[in-house]
Amino acid sequence: MRRPRSTVEVSLFPFLSILSCVIGTLTLAIAGLTAGTVSGHDAGRAEEHARLAVVSEERQRRVSELDVIIAKAVELAEALDAAKLEHQRLKSERDAADLVESRVIELEGQIHEARIRVEKLRAQVLSLQSEIEKLEAELQYRQTSVDRVLVLPPIQTEGVQAPQRTPRFVECSSLGLVLDLTKPEAELVHVPKAKVKADAAVKALVRAVAARSDETLICLVRPGGAAVFHQLAAVAHELKLKRFAKIPVPGDRRPDLTLFSPK
Repeated sequence: MRRPRSTVEVSLFPFLSILSCVIGTLTLAIAGLTAGTVSGHDAGRAEEHARLAVVSEERQRRVSELDVIIAKAVELAEALDAAKLEHQRLKSERDAADLVESRVIELEGQIHEARIRVEKLRAQVLSLQSEIEKLEAELQYRQTSVDRVLVLPPIQTEGVQAPQRTPRFVECSSLGLVLDLTKPEAELVHVPKAKVKADAAVKALVRAVAARSDETLICLVRPGGAAVFHQLAAVAHELKLKRFAKIPVPGDRRPDLTLFSPK
């Protein structure tokens, strides 16, 4: 009896299954690796983006702060310019005020000097008024004291005939000098005590008497008039007048010079 022929069947399922598993495993591994790579790259980009955003925000904040600082600097510059202008104005006003103050000080000095001069002039005026009052009082006394007249006796010489000379009388008192007493009262010249040596009228009278040999200068000296007489004597000596004499006159009596008045 024939034995049945056996057939050998080869099954590829285990190989395919293994291959399929390997392929699946590889695919899964590749997919995992790819996903991990993409995820890491995206995460890095996200981190970089976040960092850049922070940096940009920080820079924007700094820019904003710089804008504020620049605005403040502009305001400060404008305020500085305004302060400079105000300083220049105040300096100009101060210079003007200093000029005015110096002018005021100068004017005050001039006013002070003017006041001093006014006081000196006032003192001189008072002195002149006092002197004028004394002279007026003396003049009035001489005009009103007719009953108090001193008669001068004529000068006589014994044994020798003296040459005839015309006397020119002057009067020395404590107030000053009176020239040519033989002239009318209105024509008398009064010279203050302080001006006897320098007075032109006194020197003119002394020169006139010195130039004429027929004239002599006689000085009537009242009480207190010695100083004036010495001044007149110094003028006479300076101008070389030798015909010079004095007669003391006591009291306040007015001398009678009618005998010597010009005809």
